[in-house]
Amino acid sequence: MKPPPKFIRVFLAEEDEQDEKLIAQMLGECGGGQFILSGVFRRLDEAVCGLETGGGVDVILLDLSLPDSQGLETYSSVSRAVPEQPVIILTGYEDERVAIEAVRLGAQDYLVKYEMTGKALVRSIHCAIERKQAELEARGVRENLEKQVGELTHALSQVNARLSEVLDELSAAQYMAAQQERLHAMERMAGGIAHDFNNALSPILAYSEWLLRKTGALGDETGLRKALHNIHDAAGHCAEVVTQLREFCRSREEFDPYAPLDLGEVVQQVINLTRPSWKDQAQTRGCDIVMEMHLSETPKIQGAREDLVELFTNLILNSADSIQEKGVISATVSSQDGRVLVSIADNGQGRKEANDQSMEPLFAPKTDGEIGKDLGFGMMYVIAQRHNAQITIESEEGGGTKVIVDFPALVTPKPAKPEKPEEAAPAEPIKRLRVLAVEDEPGIRVILGIYLAEDGHKVELAADGAEALSKFEKGRFDLLLTDYSMPGMSGDRLAAAVRASDPKIRIALLTGFGSQMPQGAPLRLEVDAIIPKPFTLKSLQQGIAEAMEGGK
Repeated sequence: MKPPPKFIRVFLAEEDEQDEKLIAQMLGECGGGQFILSGVFRRLDEAVCGLETGGGVDVILLDLSLPDSQGLETYSSVSRAVPEQPVIILTGYEDERVAIEAVRLGAQDYLVKYEMTGKALVRSIHCAIERKQAELEARGVRENLEKQVGELTHALSQVNARLSEVLDELSAAQYMAAQQERLHAMERMAGGIAHDFNNALSPILAYSEWLLRKTGALGDETGLRKALHNIHDAAGHCAEVVTQLREFCRSREEFDPYAPLDLGEVVQQVINLTRPSWKDQAQTRGCDIVMEMHLSETPKIQGAREDLVELFTNLILNSADSIQEKGVISATVSSQDGRVLVSIADNGQGRKEANDQSMEPLFAPKTDGEIGKDLGFGMMYVIAQRHNAQITIESEEGGGTKVIVDFPALVTPKPAKPEKPEEAAPAEPIKRLRVLAVEDEPGIRVILGIYLAEDGHKVELAADGAEALSKFEKGRFDLLLTDYSMPGMSGDRLAAAVRASDPKIRIALLTGFGSQMPQGAPLRLEVDAIIPKPFTLKSLQQGIAEAMEGGK
């Protein structure tokens, strides 16, 4: 704080000449020669002009009652003119409310003239100067802090923006890495899947060709039925291969929904999915691999099925890669102390270095240039972390590898004591329906009409959405059974148009996409049941029953 000035210049705005003389006398007697009365004004406008054009003062003594201004407005006018000068209000009226408001507005003191003494006036002037100086310094500090805070805020906003960019770039890199690893896995499985699929197609082509070429084959009921059974079984296997492949390759959100899962079922699904790789494809390189399964009944876990399928797929493919001529892959699912453990072990070549670093997301070990080694370890680590799981690697060169994934079990409340079940009423057969069936593929449309007619339904067939709408407008229907992907008008647009015209109609969807609709497909909101292709009479009947019961 600055030292007090040697001489204090006093500016006085006072209408009464007697009060002016009294104030000058008090300053002279009690001020010790320190005070100089540098200006005296009778009117507010003169005082403001003098303050704005004068050579500067140290303190202002202000009477609130001047000929051209009264009350606190007098102070406000002076304060606006010289906001950095200390002001002491002198008044002949003692009004506590006005005094409080004046100090709140910024006046340093409020003195009543008839109570004022010389010592009180001098003390008030010194205090006013010091308070104003402290106020100005505090304001400067505050403004400087606000400036620094503003600069820091701006700098932080730039840092946050850059961090956001970096996080977006990292997220994109992780997504690309995940996609590349999935494509790598698909590349690994493609040959084996093609082999498996062609094996399934072979009896279909062979038996159908035999039936068409062999004279009298259609008259041999025993041989015909055997051929048809083989064709049917082979086609079912083709459908299974396509379903498994679609489940692995389907588009997924950043985080798939978590649900209670049986890890034994997931591992069994993965073994079936990867069979063409660890069995058929391995045999083409002279390698004989046996798969051993030890799938115990365990508690369920909370997880995303698609992520876990990807994790275990990569583990099994890595094990298959490590076996050169003959070996065993062992898949074990067990539980211990509230945990569910999945172990994938092999007796292959093993790893030179097996440690925690090998499971870090950015670790990419090299093994003599072999493609497929340590496939997807980075993303496996990320998937395990999302599931609060721990991964342990036990391996030694030439002694095989064992990877254990340790999941927390899902805690479920104990079921309440079951009440005596009521005897279920016998299911009523589905009533005969008026069905509008829409399918652009002629072969599928014909067999669809045959199946529906054999079940006793009254059927109208349409080859596309436009024909379906025309028939819908002319008749009344209980059920719309429509394909999803059609030229001209897709199944979702047809379903929306029919639903808008008849809100009570039931709608079932036939789709080659299976139970997994394309991302963002609005049909989920319009249909009461989804019937995956290829369909059978039984799956068609189940889908129709589900739709007529009101949907899911």
